[in-house]
Amino acid sequence: SKWGALGALAGTIVGGIAGTFLIPVPIVGSIVGACAGAAAGAGAMEYASGRSVDASTRSAAGAGVGRFAGILVKFGLGAVIWCVATVAAFWN
Repeated sequence: SKWGALGALAGTIVGGIAGTFLIPVPIVGSIVGACAGAAAGAGAMEYASGRSVDASTRSAAGAGVGRFAGILVKFGLGAVIWCVATVAAFWN
């Protein structure tokens, strides 16, 4: 629902910032915090909008896993772009 998406967005921002400070491993803390925040925010907003605990939990899990998958895909595409740019810069 739109409330779940809004909760996931807000949770990602808050969780990413909190994870940066709470988990002192560079980059890992931000990623873990963002994924956990997305799950917590989506789950809380889905439950607050009247969905059952089971449905809210599934929504929360989907938000957390989806956030992590998005981060992995974005990293992979960035690596491909970097490789193409590096080869193009030194090919001639």
